[in-house]
Amino acid sequence: MKPFKVSDVRAKIVVIELMSARCPHCQANAPIMNGIYKTIEADSGLADVKVIAIAIADDKAGVETFKKQFKTPFPILLDENREITRSTGFQATPSTIVVSTEDAKVLFTHPGVIPDADAFVKQVKFVRQFEAMDKEK
Repeated sequence: MKPFKVSDVRAKIVVIELMSARCPHCQANAPIMNGIYKTIEADSGLADVKVIAIAIADDKAGVETFKKQFKTPFPILLDENREITRSTGFQATPSTIVVSTEDAKVLFTHPGVIPDADAFVKQVKFVRQFEAMDKEK
């Protein structure tokens, strides 16, 4: 696996879901993440926000099966050796992390299944606006 850097993503903010294809909670979260992705992609005010997932301890075949089963429209990167969990301390899947790519700062996290996609997107909008105001200072 090529080392992943947040700065590789062409966005100001990245929503990263840490997941596993075998995790029942991640499977329950898949349609919610798909909805979050579609809402963000359709909102011109969020053009600088991207959604990705990182599969923890999965193999390529498992991730491909997951992507087909849940029709996942965003990229899922592999972390077969759990490098992300070792370096970040995030152990539970799913965990969703919202990161600023300009300084790799974690803006907020959500452990577990996201109960409300619309509320999550509103939170992303809020931190995006807050980050923009903070950069203007």
